[in-house]
Amino acid sequence: MMISEMLICAFLFQGGWEPLHGAAWIEKSVRLASNPVEKTLLRLQDSPNGYSRPDQSIWTGNKWHRVARIPVEGRQEQVLAYDPVNQGILLFGGGRNLVLSNDKFMGDTWLWRGGKWSLLGPLTSPSPRYYNSFATDTRRKRIVCWDGGDGTMRFGRHFPDQVWEWDGKNWNLIQPKIFPKPRWQGAMTYDPVSGRVLLFGGTGGPFFGSVPLDDLWEWDGKTWTEQKPAPQQPWPLARGWGQRFVYFPKLRTCLLVGGAPSNTQKAFRFTDTWAWDGKTKRWARLDSNGSIPGFPVFLDSMAVDPVSQNMILVGRTRVKGSGLPGPRETWIHDGKKWSKAFRDPDHPSYLLQAAWDPRGDRYIGFNLVNTVENGVSYSQLETWEFKVGAGWRKLLGPGFKSLAGFSKYQLITHEDAGVLILLENRGSSGRTFLWDSSKDRWTRETRHLPGVLGGGNRVCYDSKLKAITYFSFDRSLYRWTPEKGWTKDPSFRLPLRVRGTWQWDGKVTYDPLRDRFVLCRPSEGSLPWPNWEWDRKTWRSIPGLGGLARFGVHDFHLVAVPELGGTLLIGGEYVRQNVWWGNNPCFLWDGKNWVELGWARYPEFPRSSSSRPRSMFYDRGRRQLVSFHTLISNQSGMRLRVGGLRALPNFARPGSRLPLEIHEPKKPRRFFVLGLSLGAWPGLPFVDTRGTLRRLPVAGDPLFLQSLGWGALGMLDAKGRAQLSLPIPGQKVLAGLEFYGAAVILGNGGVEKGTNEVALQILR
Repeated sequence: MMISEMLICAFLFQGGWEPLHGAAWIEKSVRLASNPVEKTLLRLQDSPNGYSRPDQSIWTGNKWHRVARIPVEGRQEQVLAYDPVNQGILLFGGGRNLVLSNDKFMGDTWLWRGGKWSLLGPLTSPSPRYYNSFATDTRRKRIVCWDGGDGTMRFGRHFPDQVWEWDGKNWNLIQPKIFPKPRWQGAMTYDPVSGRVLLFGGTGGPFFGSVPLDDLWEWDGKTWTEQKPAPQQPWPLARGWGQRFVYFPKLRTCLLVGGAPSNTQKAFRFTDTWAWDGKTKRWARLDSNGSIPGFPVFLDSMAVDPVSQNMILVGRTRVKGSGLPGPRETWIHDGKKWSKAFRDPDHPSYLLQAAWDPRGDRYIGFNLVNTVENGVSYSQLETWEFKVGAGWRKLLGPGFKSLAGFSKYQLITHEDAGVLILLENRGSSGRTFLWDSSKDRWTRETRHLPGVLGGGNRVCYDSKLKAITYFSFDRSLYRWTPEKGWTKDPSFRLPLRVRGTWQWDGKVTYDPLRDRFVLCRPSEGSLPWPNWEWDRKTWRSIPGLGGLARFGVHDFHLVAVPELGGTLLIGGEYVRQNVWWGNNPCFLWDGKNWVELGWARYPEFPRSSSSRPRSMFYDRGRRQLVSFHTLISNQSGMRLRVGGLRALPNFARPGSRLPLEIHEPKKPRRFFVLGLSLGAWPGLPFVDTRGTLRRLPVAGDPLFLQSLGWGALGMLDAKGRAQLSLPIPGQKVLAGLEFYGAAVILGNGGVEKGTNEVALQILR
């Protein structure tokens, strides 16, 4: 009964995986859209290969603030434009796997308003497609879409003779007699000076991929009209890929910025800025103060900030010495010049593993750096710190030099001692390093581990004996404690009938709830290897995972989560068919059966070994399962919360109210204290009845102390629920502040437990 109740509890207040606050998110590209009524500028990512659900942020005037993820299926090249009828931002179409054979195209229509996405159901709609050129005609209150295709650029169907307009309820097809030349990536905007929608450039020619265009067309709602240059009139060079065209109220002109000649010449990027005067029908190139200065930019998107009326540009610059783009930067045009305002947070470029550092209330990860010395390739490790809300920060530069591709590493936390252990396996030898959290450095463990043999070893933390436990390929068991270092258990010998399960892709973890070690290896090839449990005396065979066993699964994650009543198995790849499992199934082993948890399904990612989750571990202090994964140059972190506090949405404005909900079904009619902390987590430390160190946020700003004090004090109802609506002071000085909230549950014996924390934001 207890386990089922815990699962029901988790289902009610979870909602699945969500991004770690402050973690960089995998972005192929980004799109900007402005809502002048709600005074918000939205940044929406294009999902890599269209798998992960899009992430979104709001511009706060000097940086981007991530808000709740959207319930929209991942995609690229979708329409994202302001809807003047519904006073929200409209999303339509897009595609996924645009360069693969199994392309999928979208035809759904969504509206973002009031911080929430809702799926619309128009009676008429374009067929699923992507690569539309689009703009909002504010005079006629229409979103105009032209062109687009439903296949890959070279071989897919194309719709050059279709103009679709969104009227706030339905999509309407308009087919005039004259059309611009068929193309991809034409840049469109609305010019309120002329009252026309403008279209410039794009890539045409065979397969729409080889000929850049420099023509300019106007659309009045019925007819396309081409604007041709007069003799000696300045005119932008032809560009067919990545150019942006946006009306800039401060200059009363439409700005054309950046781009490349075509999709086959993306390496060359224009760095000029052109202004179109809708009254005189002439182009003017802005001087050096008005153009992007000094370097090529891989331009993502542009839009006007409805608060400052400045132009906001998001793009990337080339890394010196290579043709690769660096981190994204946000630029501002104030009507006189461009200036760099914000650079996306730094992060590891190739994160290998990460683990929880309980002493520092943070996560420690190491990044792989490849170097070449005298013609020999080496791998070195950088050490990084991740703090929730603050993101990544490099602690140590390259170290631990080893021959490239030779060493394997395992990172594990001694939770009670607060020590991180890094094991380096090098065939028949290896090294052990200890992380000194107080000094942020690694030290070599002289009490070395004997018998290290390759990647067949499995390691986990035994909270009962307070030791790192190491099951070796040589059928021995080793333990590490701060007092003794590595010692061998002389009484342990892995039985021959179990021996094979330690090789290759088997995983082991310790379940403190039942004091058992759980070993999983669903199968490999045609051999149906069983799963096992060990109670320190006897090995017991346990059921497999049903249909998964016939394929064989490896590269999965096995993590004990006591709050859910057992051990979770998440993700993996089929062995025999060499196909991607999808990363999404999640199974709970409760000691009797495997139960699939639909609410905890892991998000899908591309079918690439480099994009799989690298680390998955349980943060006991924050009551959340944490995952980090990498995609070569971009990484992201996610969490599966098992706490009971949530905020929907997680942002508000001065003078408004912030809705929060606490749900702790096992704690009905208990008192709770909700605390708030500005700028950083944590607050006051305390120890709950389980002996776990937790922290209660405390307000650190006079304005919050005056209005909120500790945040809130109340009582959970008979179902363990409490719904709160906290007033946010109306002072504008609060705009842009970030703060955290958490609650503690009180009982007769004092503090019984603490909830997860939520990250909150005050918008302008």
